[in-house]
Amino acid sequence: MPSEKLVRHYSGKVKQIETEISIRSRLDGGNEYHSYKAIWDTGAMSSCISPKIVKEMNLPQFSVTMARGVGDEPASEQPVYLVDVKLSNGVVIEGVKMVGIEVGGTDAAIGMDVISRGNFATYYDEQEDMNMSFELLFDL
Repeated sequence: MPSEKLVRHYSGKVKQIETEISIRSRLDGGNEYHSYKAIWDTGAMSSCISPKIVKEMNLPQFSVTMARGVGDEPASEQPVYLVDVKLSNGVVIEGVKMVGIEVGGTDAAIGMDVISRGNFATYYDEQEDMNMSFELLFDL
């Protein structure tokens, strides 16, 4: 599968890696993508979507899973939504199961379920600026 590498440059050191993504529902036949901010979270097993997005897009629920958000709260049953995610470089990742849960002040989180589908790297350059790259290698 041909893929285009997503590369982002951030001035200085950053506490989180954030990029633009676009989302469309897989279940209601919608073709329209909606743009949001997402953090790349290597500590998250699953990608997540905020209740704000679910409401704005009127996303139909796909299933449920046990999950917990940021912090030490116990896991509880959370809704799962089936979506296509378009990265800011135009690469579309089809059929991503995103857990509907608060995402710590942003719209969505790209978790290891997506990150592990390709090569993900972060590095500092000689100006001590943060850089990240992601190249999708295979789709599940």
